[in-house]
Amino acid sequence: MKPLAAMTSVITTAAFHATTNGQILEANALFVQLMRSVPGDDWRKSVVERDRTLVDSFWNSLFLEPESLHQPIAFHLNGAEDDYQIRAQAVTDEAGTAVSAVGIVVVEAATTMHRWETDQTTGLPEHDAAIERLEELSAKDGDFAAAVILLDPKDATDELRRKEATRQLLSTVRPADLIASSSDGRFLLCASGVRSQEAALAMAERMTSALAKSSINARIGLALANNDVAVATMVREAEAGAYASAPGSFGFAA
Repeated sequence: MKPLAAMTSVITTAAFHATTNGQILEANALFVQLMRSVPGDDWRKSVVERDRTLVDSFWNSLFLEPESLHQPIAFHLNGAEDDYQIRAQAVTDEAGTAVSAVGIVVVEAATTMHRWETDQTTGLPEHDAAIERLEELSAKDGDFAAAVILLDPKDATDELRRKEATRQLLSTVRPADLIASSSDGRFLLCASGVRSQEAALAMAERMTSALAKSSINARIGLALANNDVAVATMVREAEAGAYASAPGSFGFAA
């Protein structure tokens, strides 16, 4: 059994497997969403600067003393208020040399999370995860927005382009937001605390600009929470807004 599979078979939280220099080899959907990193990235890229030395020292110690039990450390992520904790252990080869490490990242105040199905190309949770989050926010009568992002067909069918689109979209969202994807090149974003059309449009503009850095055009449709409208209807409205928008643009349904 692969190291990550062995860990996630008994732990339902954000888990990853990375090389000695921090490059992600495997990660589950919870980790990709939380850390805004995909396989191939350095898992530490979202750690705040003031905690980077501590995190680096912890990671390096795994390989200097692979047989030791390493105490978890707390750290913070850019744009997040929560305290996070990492627990990790080195993976050794037949000669006993540490070659990689597996770890989990948890919010210190709540160490359990949902188990979500994963889009195997992007590493993001599948659409049901975003629908679940939208339903939770709706039940609390909170302010939130949904965004449907439709990639151009040429990008939607190219796995490398979908992965790059994921990387760019993750760079624009906040840790509290949730973005999901499906194999047809469709992304669904649930963004809490969005109260106005202006705020939603600004969010879509950030996503469009980020995608443009990689020459990726997408249609983005938006919808704001409405206590009189079901979540499924809200998502359909966002989807209609995406189809009504030209490639590289965004808006609400007419």
